[in-house]
Amino acid sequence: MVITHGGEITLEAKGYEGIAAFLLKLPRITNGHPGQGKNMEKPRQILVVEDEIMHSRLFTTILTRLGYIVETAFDGITGLEKAVSSPPDLILLDLNLPRMDGYEVARRLKRDDKTKIIPIVVVSAFSEVENRVNPNS
Repeated sequence: MVITHGGEITLEAKGYEGIAAFLLKLPRITNGHPGQGKNMEKPRQILVVEDEIMHSRLFTTILTRLGYIVETAFDGITGLEKAVSSPPDLILLDLNLPRMDGYEVARRLKRDDKTKIIPIVVVSAFSEVENRVNPNS
């Protein structure tokens, strides 16, 4: 999604402390909205699955101002249902969710032909090694 919009992604790791940060850079748009992408007529849709209301509002506010259409879900089951019923272009997914955790949501989305190609960006406060996402699961 970032590259589609002419941006770049970089990773910054801080030694052996286990701290890493991803930096997303998007070009400034002077006409149109970045949510429309290149040569696109309709805005991109993003599903934010996040149980923390303040985080969800922050994502929604920023992404809406950038021209994206944002749908929200505050638990895993609702997030899964929304993704299947109206597949978005991108999913921002928390891992620690009520009713169904983000790991299980991601597994089910990747098994469903209708949703398996949707990119998922994990947004989580987990930092412990045992809580890192295994891309093969």
